[in-house]
Amino acid sequence: MKRKNPFIMIDRKPVEDPRLSWKATGLMTYFVGKPDGWEFQMSHIISSKTDGEKSVRSGINELKEAGYIVRVAFRQGGKVKDYEFFVYEEPVKYPTTKDLHIDLDLWEKYEQEHQDDELIDITVAAKEIKGMKKQVSQNRQPEKNQGVEQVSQNGKPEDSQGSEQVSGFQHPENQHPGFAGLSISTLSISNQTKNYDDDAQYLQLRILFINNGGQDIKKHDKHYQKYQEALAAIGSFDKMKKLAEKYINSGYHDAPQIVWFISDGWRNFNAPKVKKMIRQDRSDLPKSLQEGQEPGETNELPLSEEELAKKQAAIKETLRRMNERLLAK
Repeated sequence: MKRKNPFIMIDRKPVEDPRLSWKATGLMTYFVGKPDGWEFQMSHIISSKTDGEKSVRSGINELKEAGYIVRVAFRQGGKVKDYEFFVYEEPVKYPTTKDLHIDLDLWEKYEQEHQDDELIDITVAAKEIKGMKKQVSQNRQPEKNQGVEQVSQNGKPEDSQGSEQVSGFQHPENQHPGFAGLSISTLSISNQTKNYDDDAQYLQLRILFINNGGQDIKKHDKHYQKYQEALAAIGSFDKMKKLAEKYINSGYHDAPQIVWFISDGWRNFNAPKVKKMIRQDRSDLPKSLQEGQEPGETNELPLSEEELAKKQAAIKETLRRMNERLLAK
């Protein structure tokens, strides 16, 4: 039986490609001369001419290196089910002499989705299918972290309790000396949005609090705006960072609270001088003072009437401003 058209039509590119030997060019002409969907068997190719197996395999490797042929191993259930040659008249985007391993089920799905394409580059498809396989694998995993990626000391994911955290610093007792002074690039931040993920200063402030035993911010969509308002009121990030360090070192809270700080808590440390607060357990006082003081007492001298009046007025003003903010909310 002869085809209606006895002539072979072939693109000029492989014929004129100087990278190919005449042997490889002849093989290419033979391949392109077959109808679309023709299944090539290596044993049949070798027996069709007098060159021999070594010469044929050498020519096919040339075509692979040049991107005209790609050999694909289709896998199913973890095992290779079939091998196929893909022959192109123009080189593929990612030439390779190695077999491409592609999941057969995903390939069939990919073919269905791209059935209207004029041509499918199998090397491009393989990369896209690999992404599809990765996505399927992720979707099948149990959602232990509830959308949050927490990175431990050894870099492996850990389970978390639905909180958005950075690295492994959620509690002071979990801190390790080796984590001190982390840089921005060291941390893996999850659930980032376009509003804050590019703000290096915002990240620096969070790292400062985390490295000192504080919790990371959970609701960035809400508190990033508060951070920006605080930064605008303070005037510069350097000044904000100094106020944060002053607050952290003051012992105002058992663990530093970044949300409290950016929600106007910084104002408590914006005065030229801030007296160091006495810890309730008075462990930082000399032993004689620890034994001699009653709970609530300090070692400060009594205030004069004028100083006391100023302090009372300042407290009243602070309460008035807090009430105004509460009413505004």
